Amino acid sequence: MTKVGRIIYEETVAAVNTAVDNKSRDIAMNFIADGTSLDVVSRNTGLDMSVVQDLARQVSEQKSESTVVTV
Repeated sequence: MTKVGRIIYEETVAAVNTAVDNKSRDIAMNFIADGTSLDVVSRNTGLDMSVVQDLARQVSEQKSESTVVTV
């Protein structure tokens, strides 16, 4: 494989890995928002528990930001 070919291959692999990670995070956030336990989310998405906990904080913040009180 040429140098250019290797660079293109490595950049493609990195882009695919980033896309897969982003999709896993999106799926995890949906499960968290639906009330799925963090252990189950971590086990089924392959994300580390620390990442899932960070996502849970983000989901909680998003819910509190979108809560509108009407009288």
